[in-house]
Amino acid sequence: MKAAAALAVAAALAAAMACGGAPVEISLELPGVAALPAGAYGEIVVTDLAEPSPVPGFAAGTELAAYLAAELGRAFPGRVSRAAGPAAALAGQPPGAVWREAGAGFDRAVFLTGTVTLAGQVRKAVDKDAPSDGPFKRTLVEKKRWTMAVDLVLVSAATGEAVHRTSLSEEREYAELDKPAEFAFSDLSQRIRDRLLPALLGTTTVERRTLLRR
Repeated sequence: MKAAAALAVAAALAAAMACGGAPVEISLELPGVAALPAGAYGEIVVTDLAEPSPVPGFAAGTELAAYLAAELGRAFPGRVSRAAGPAAALAGQPPGAVWREAGAGFDRAVFLTGTVTLAGQVRKAVDKDAPSDGPFKRTLVEKKRWTMAVDLVLVSAATGEAVHRTSLSEEREYAELDKPAEFAFSDLSQRIRDRLLPALLGTTTVERRTLLRR
């Protein structure tokens, strides 16, 4: 990461020198902070996620793991695979020995594991589109709010130790009270992905610089 930034600065300096003594405005793309720095691991093994409060008829832990594995596979330069995960994944802090055993045979791999909770709740809210008879009289409507909360852990396959932890939560309300869990899962998992992948893999930032030549 530092080497890439140094190369970018060196290239910019060369461009400034070629332009004489006039100030030069340049844009630099610098790598951001990542939980999985480039080159640190060659494989991500995504396990099924535990569900403390499962939704009847819908396996959110398996579905989210499969979805995240597919999305990571498009962005991670190494290999991404799936695994059911050792029983210790159900605990908040899995024993290192269990993970080392599960990681035997993996080369520079890291497990992505944890828990997910998908829950729906009917709530009453003010209908802003309904006419009002006064400042203290409002029409209430029922809406269903679905919430997805995930606690994710990156565990080194070599040492069995956690190298990164993160907790994310997203919610959305629906006017249809019979909105199924699968539909809410699709919406909320995309939002989780949009926050998780940049945190794990990092994003480049563009910064402006003015270079002067004496």
